[in-house]
Amino acid sequence: MGSLKTAAIGFFFAVVSAGTLACGVSGQPEPTSDSSETQSAEVAIRQTDASGRRLPFTTTFPDRWNVNNDETEYEPCTGLQEETLKRNGIVARSVRDAALSNFQTLRGCQWDLVDGQHAVAFQFVGDLSRDVRDLKDYKRENDYGVWYPDLVIDGRQVAVNATDNVRCEALVVSNHALVTTGFDISYVGGPDIEQVCARAIRLLRESILGIPK
Repeated sequence: MGSLKTAAIGFFFAVVSAGTLACGVSGQPEPTSDSSETQSAEVAIRQTDASGRRLPFTTTFPDRWNVNNDETEYEPCTGLQEETLKRNGIVARSVRDAALSNFQTLRGCQWDLVDGQHAVAFQFVGDLSRDVRDLKDYKRENDYGVWYPDLVIDGRQVAVNATDNVRCEALVVSNHALVTTGFDISYVGGPDIEQVCARAIRLLRESILGIPK
């Protein structure tokens, strides 16, 4: 799936990169304790979205925001409100970073569902490659799963993709990035893929007004 910078749209895929922090101070360098160095590093790591809202967890990744996911200011971890999550059967307190490593392409969150084990919801962003102008281009370059007919939500084109009969994603463009909203429900006796897709579409529909065009 080469249309997202660094491939891999799936939120389980990690791109490992060495992240370094740099800072400048006046005066002469002085020795510091390990604890103070750790505290300084934590302070330097960004913890808020573009509107100043704090993430619902403390990230240890200095490059969580990076050149692979900076084409939209939208931050799923603060963009989805607790009321919206609850209405969609999502356990709000289970929120966790979708990224598994520093400098990962995707930026967003995942949550457990009230359904139980093997059931998660997710929303993340990742930049589109420069040669992709819209969802039509993206779908042409990413032949995975099953693409359903596009939808229009609040005047915006939305693509829907299902994979492995347990995972469904609703995708919308934000600036030159892709916002992916979905559910992965794989427990025995779980809903069929049409129902999973309906949940993904509903969650996007309820959050799309907060996603910049």
